[in-house]
Amino acid sequence: MKMDMNMSVDTKLIQQLNLTPALIQSIEMLSLNRVELMEFIKEEVQENPLLEAQGLEDEYYESIGELSSEEDLLKWKSYAEKLGDYSYHQEYVDASKRENDLECCTLECISLYEHLMQQVPEIYSEDIKRIVLETIIEHIDDEGYFDGDAMSIAKTQGITVAEVEEHLMAIQSLDPPGIGARNLQESLLIQLNRMDIEDDLTISIIKDNLEDISRNRMQVLAKNYSTSIEKISESFEKIRSLNPRPACNFSVEGENKMFIWPDARVQKNDGKWELEFINPIEPHLSVNRTYSQYVDNDDEELAEFVKVKLRRIKWIFESLEMRRINMEKVFNAIIELQSDYLEKGPYHLKPMTLKNVGSITELHESTVSRIINGKYLETPHGVLSLKCMFASDLGGDNSSASVKHLIKDRIENEDKAKPYSDQQLSNWLKEKGISVARRTVMKYREELEIPSSQLRRRH
Repeated sequence: MKMDMNMSVDTKLIQQLNLTPALIQSIEMLSLNRVELMEFIKEEVQENPLLEAQGLEDEYYESIGELSSEEDLLKWKSYAEKLGDYSYHQEYVDASKRENDLECCTLECISLYEHLMQQVPEIYSEDIKRIVLETIIEHIDDEGYFDGDAMSIAKTQGITVAEVEEHLMAIQSLDPPGIGARNLQESLLIQLNRMDIEDDLTISIIKDNLEDISRNRMQVLAKNYSTSIEKISESFEKIRSLNPRPACNFSVEGENKMFIWPDARVQKNDGKWELEFINPIEPHLSVNRTYSQYVDNDDEELAEFVKVKLRRIKWIFESLEMRRINMEKVFNAIIELQSDYLEKGPYHLKPMTLKNVGSITELHESTVSRIINGKYLETPHGVLSLKCMFASDLGGDNSSASVKHLIKDRIENEDKAKPYSDQQLSNWLKEKGISVARRTVMKYREELEIPSSQLRRRH
């Protein structure tokens, strides 16, 4: 699986640059979740005979390419030495020291449906109805495509087809990228759009020439678009980095499931919250030095081959290091901003924004957005999606999550003979400095599956 991800840079800047496929991939690596990163590393090991990885299953070594013969092996020692003894090994928590790792992972197994429904609060509003979103999500198949009928949904929900399309577009903004598309072409275009890169050539090829891509007809396309083979090749690389099956990471033994492995955990040591990255599966990557015995070979073609492979390895190490550094910045910023939540629990989840984190980390907001995509943090209060910690601002130091907890507790402790109405709850919240309309209170109450005051009344 090639990287179907997108990291970010300032959109205005990126549009001014003629980015190479390698630079685009380096940028995109930031948004890879753990499963995607592991698949990417496995594929690189398979394709590069000079790249070694400790910790990968043996099966992934069986198909690793080999240099053809002793005569084909080259004089590359000096170039390799320039690379240095560069290996990639992050300081992560050793999985063998964490007795509850497997239990933690297993408990976090969720379906694609559940994963999408968890994100619904991010997109619904007065115009975007939860029940319509849920109906559409029920019609997304195991590969991530919408297989429902818009007219039928419109009829059952009492809305127009145009409104169904509006709801579907909202779902297409969710994670994973490309979800909810009606066909491969639409899914690829959605993913490309999420990359924040304007590329008319690549867009045109996806719209009009998917068959030519599958048959690798670069020369035909170069002629049709009056451009160079190099430009077509770059577009091919971008398209092949996209994911034709957006929901593939949720498939486990035929079931629509995905295991969630936290990327990091936060725990208190000596009165301070500390971040530890968890790495039970990511390998230790290094350069295979056994080929140094062939340093006296003068085959120029093979020498160039090895140089290319070494440059690729160096790029991988540098990209992984950039990913680690920026992830650490963002995770630590979140810990700083959500210290009250860590100390006191869900009531105190603050309305954190991308701008808040960007200010602390000095990263662009879109970069922060890509970094938190698909990432999970193990906290004293459970394993949380980083996206879920970015709650909508309701005024003061409150978030939708904390307001829901306040509403739930208020109702649990009410006089059952005189239960609070939604308006009374709204007024009570306003007295606490939290401005929440009655309709919003009703929405939160329904999400908590709490009946109306009339149904709660006991005589």
